[in-house]
Amino acid sequence: MKTNETGFTLIELLLVVTVVVSLSILVLPSMVRTIQNIETKQFFDKLDSDVLYAQNSALTQSDNNIQVRFYDDQYHIIASTKVLKRENYPKHLNLRNSKTIITYSSTGTIKNPGTFVIYDDNTNKKHEITFPFGKGRYYVKTIE
Repeated sequence: MKTNETGFTLIELLLVVTVVVSLSILVLPSMVRTIQNIETKQFFDKLDSDVLYAQNSALTQSDNNIQVRFYDDQYHIIASTKVLKRENYPKHLNLRNSKTIITYSSTGTIKNPGTFVIYDDNTNKKHEITFPFGKGRYYVKTIE
């Protein structure tokens, strides 16, 4: 007498698992790249708001020495000797062998203009950040 059993055999389950793993291996690298691109965009958005914060701090505080200091893996916003804010770069971005200091005047303009490069280790792109003289803001030029 035959019983009518329903379900999947072990071979069918292994075949489905193999297909799912194969597809995830193909999709995962592009997802990681997408996440890193989003982190980079978010970093520059955050930097933009922090530079505006430093500029506004220079305008509103009697202290005439508001600085944004860029280090290899992080940047600081400093008023005199007090660190107002500290922000780390995403792991794939870094500033190599450079310590750049941007100082704001009491009118919110930059006292010492400068250009430096943040490197993206994963895509080999360079993000050239320029703080022009007499402006309070900066611009980013991405170099392939």
